[in-house]
Amino acid sequence: MARHCSPSWLDVYLKYTSCSEAPDVYHFWTGVIILSAVLQRRVYKDRGLFQLHPNMYSFLVGPPGSRKSSAIGIGQELLQSIQDPPPTIDVFHTAPVLVQVLNSITPKYSPGKTPILFIGDEAPTFFRRAKYAEDLIPLLIKLWDCKSTGGATIARGEERIEHPYGCGIWGVVPEVLVDLMPKDIIQGGFASRVVWVFSEDMSRCFAHPELMHAAIKKIAPLEHLLVHDLNEICLLHGEMTLKKDVYIEYQTWYEAIRQTSSPDDILSVRQMGYLRRKPDLVYKLMMLLSVGENDSLVVEMKHFKQALAAIDKLEPDLPRIYRKASKDADKWEVIDKVTWKLDQENWKVSRTKLTRWCSNNNITVDQLDSAMYQLASEGRITSKTRGKTLWYEKP
Repeated sequence: MARHCSPSWLDVYLKYTSCSEAPDVYHFWTGVIILSAVLQRRVYKDRGLFQLHPNMYSFLVGPPGSRKSSAIGIGQELLQSIQDPPPTIDVFHTAPVLVQVLNSITPKYSPGKTPILFIGDEAPTFFRRAKYAEDLIPLLIKLWDCKSTGGATIARGEERIEHPYGCGIWGVVPEVLVDLMPKDIIQGGFASRVVWVFSEDMSRCFAHPELMHAAIKKIAPLEHLLVHDLNEICLLHGEMTLKKDVYIEYQTWYEAIRQTSSPDDILSVRQMGYLRRKPDLVYKLMMLLSVGENDSLVVEMKHFKQALAAIDKLEPDLPRIYRKASKDADKWEVIDKVTWKLDQENWKVSRTKLTRWCSNNNITVDQLDSAMYQLASEGRITSKTRGKTLWYEKP
């Protein structure tokens, strides 16, 4: 049957969610995870020694009230309307129990496979605390890698998970990350497999969203179109291919990013894992953008460009997210505060004025010195003496 969503499923989904106060970036990535989940390991790309599947994990990160739960809830409700919704887990399980739960899954359209969608509009209810996540994270990595797993390291006895396909979306407040995740989460492999989506955008304000939703429904039955096409996407199966120009362009880009020997200004040394995993994230996303548009299973140049742009757009906020999840979270919180003050002063302020501001904001002189040392080592600030006064300014 023909698709009803034009120009793509994601475009219609963003229109459908336009009466929500959640920012578009939350809705976009929720939509991506929906597309990822409904495929249930039936679509792949042969990469030689392994098959790459378009399953993805994403964390929606933002302050309280940024409508993370709303964005996830809209997508979750839509999924329940299709004929074969993916198996879903939205509560905490220890790793051994999770293995048993996964082994009880018998998907209708994916016999012999173990697809699963993790949903946690409030991540703490899913991960509980860092000491539990230490056992859970290795299993989530295996599920993302789509590798059959088993053995005492992640399960009791010899229970195995055959042909897994893990997708997931969680909402979290930045300040919670350090208590939620193990201390080495950023340096480890899990963080590099996650699409971290940060937003503080609260510009959407609808006192009566039901009126806007009613107006949208009069224009077109968007929910019906979305559900129809998801049911069609559920039937897709087979290997995806890249058009020749995409093959060449991706190779050129891939070789360039692999030659990056050190992080750029955006990413710190601790985020090199992300740079190494970025090609996989882009590849998975361009596969999903193709699937969201038609049944051809062909990746076109526009899909690659759109995927790269969507991933690149998230990078400026990665340092803030990673700092919140690190064991040095307190240190980076001070750096963020000092950076905010420097922004207010257009990056030109005297030591005297900055010290006075820090004193009024419970930041010690030692903490200020540490922050300025870090900013100087990143090449973002320099100091100059004018008369008897020390000044900080951009290099």
